[in-house]
Amino acid sequence: MAIYHFSMKNISRGKGQSATASAAYRSGDKLYSERYGKYNHYLREVKPDSFILKPKHAPDWTLDREKLWNEVERIEKRKDARLSKEVVVALPKELSHDTQKELIKEFCQDNFVNAGMVADISIHRDNENNPHAHVMLTIRPFNENGEWSKTKTITKYLFDEEGNHILTPKGNRKNIKTDMIDSSTETLIRLRKEWADITNKYLKMNGINQTVSEKSYEDLGVKKIPTIHEGYKAIQMGDKSERVQYNNEVKKYNNNVIKLNKYKKEIEDVKEVEKLTRHFSPKDKKQLSTVAKKLNVFVNFDSIMKKKIQLSHWEKSELFKSEFNRENKENINEITNQKEAVMIADEILNKEANKFIEKHYKHYLKDGMELTNYQKLYITDLSVKENKIMNNEEFKDAVYVSSNKEFYESIKTITRDAFKSYLDLSKKLNTYENNLKELVDKYNVDFKDKSSVDKLSDKQLNELRLATVRVNNTKNAMSFVSDYYDKRIDEMYPDISKKLHKNMSVHEKEIIVSSFDYYERALSYKEIKNLKDNPPSKYSMDVKESVIDKMKRYNSIDTDNTTYWKDAERNSREKNSIDSQIKKQFPEIFGEDASPAMEQFFYSELASMSDESKEIVSKFISNENPKSEDIDNYYMMSDYRKVGGLNKLLSSGFSSVNRTLNQIDFDERDKVAEMDRLQKKVAYRNRRKSGLDR
Repeated sequence: MAIYHFSMKNISRGKGQSATASAAYRSGDKLYSERYGKYNHYLREVKPDSFILKPKHAPDWTLDREKLWNEVERIEKRKDARLSKEVVVALPKELSHDTQKELIKEFCQDNFVNAGMVADISIHRDNENNPHAHVMLTIRPFNENGEWSKTKTITKYLFDEEGNHILTPKGNRKNIKTDMIDSSTETLIRLRKEWADITNKYLKMNGINQTVSEKSYEDLGVKKIPTIHEGYKAIQMGDKSERVQYNNEVKKYNNNVIKLNKYKKEIEDVKEVEKLTRHFSPKDKKQLSTVAKKLNVFVNFDSIMKKKIQLSHWEKSELFKSEFNRENKENINEITNQKEAVMIADEILNKEANKFIEKHYKHYLKDGMELTNYQKLYITDLSVKENKIMNNEEFKDAVYVSSNKEFYESIKTITRDAFKSYLDLSKKLNTYENNLKELVDKYNVDFKDKSSVDKLSDKQLNELRLATVRVNNTKNAMSFVSDYYDKRIDEMYPDISKKLHKNMSVHEKEIIVSSFDYYERALSYKEIKNLKDNPPSKYSMDVKESVIDKMKRYNSIDTDNTTYWKDAERNSREKNSIDSQIKKQFPEIFGEDASPAMEQFFYSELASMSDESKEIVSKFISNENPKSEDIDNYYMMSDYRKVGGLNKLLSSGFSSVNRTLNQIDFDERDKVAEMDRLQKKVAYRNRRKSGLDR
């Protein structure tokens, strides 16, 4: 029987995804990522049937898969950029391979390519009973000249019922800016129906007396939900009899919009409760209920991950404020309490995930395959959200995605704040080395003498092994941070990077790399030589003055005045409003994925305008309210934790570069002088020889 499936989602850098890696995984091709400097290749048992369709005005290079997705990675510069829209459809197994291909080609041509998108299509037939197609779509339009558009939106003109342009009061043609393909409910409903219609057309054309239907809960605005028992007990995955019974109840509501909306509200309430009551014991439920109240969130995989990030930002904010002797002891205590609550939630979620994987996915874990805690949590959460047990291929996809997400989250954590990570690691290394030394002395171990190790008990040996592993892992992590900076600097200044690595501190490397992230380019040698007198600006004077004006209003709220505390809540809201305006205006500086170093560059550029602006910025930072939900990290690269001018910040970071450039200039002058001396010597000899000849 022909089955129906249609889903659509974004492929996003903000989720730790890569366009080239995604294309390689779906097509089975070996693709090189210019952005990440590595090949992506994922072998499949059955080679996917892959091909690309392009609009007429799109350049021919879009038919080259590697070139296409590297260009997408290049043009989409934001750290959280949407890279592609992906559509996944089930192909009727009743149709031949060639007919399946014609079906998906016609659908993509009519709905996506004719609208200006490039469609990279891969048909998977690993399981003949489940043929399906992955369609990766570009989301930035091409201009008629074949170049990328500067914006992702396209202009659509509005028409009346008779097909005439609707005009504005000024007589202009009314239009709207819209994405080539959006994620609205209307678009999803339209595409789902289009896929059902064209599938039924091909089934009929090929003499197959079957049809598929797009009609589902999604069309009615209701997501598929877990089976509900009396008392809202935990869901029971895969219980068909209860699922049928529940589905029959839902159908009764489908003919009545009012009742359906009411039911939808009830379902949403149940889903929220479900997040706390999936497979937990009564004791776990009680603990999670307490944790949820402490953290003010529903406890699940996503909320705990987000809360960890918030607490990290808040903690660093307080550390920064302590440099001004303005830290809030109540906040520090609250951070400690919330971190303890997160640890409890982590422990319970991990226990739940272990049970869930053991029950539903143990048979997929073959050949000694092991999942990390992160992967177990991700797969468990995904299964519950989608209300289904994944098949083997879906499970493999989830393992792949979770592995990538875990890796990118780890790398992002280090590289986002690499200097802070390096300092933390240095402190940890010192602690771990001391612990190892204490154990060596305690157990009288000499690593050159094998017998001194052999005499240890299993417990002592494990203690020693763990201490050694901690030291080695920390050294490797520090090496990674240093290598990360070195590689970035190699890309920025390839002709002098080898000389730089020998002389630079990690602090200097950090400023150089952060300058690239801030200006989105490497500073030229000419700019570096003039940093003290003329540091480059990222923003115009008008933009900076508007920010300073906002900060003035922020600073005008006098917290030392007794009247302030009479309406502290209103004043706090006013301060948060100004703070929020600035952060929304500059997502590249304050966004979740932005490096914390961006803030110091931003504040330093503002402070460079005048002595008054420097004072305003300093007061603004020291008065920040750390209690907001979106607490940002007031990370400062300078060891003095003070806001100075941009020239001082850049000069301190580029001092080794400047010395290297000056040394190169000096060496060049020496070479020129030596060459001049040799030329004069040769000329003298020639004159002398010439005189002797005469």
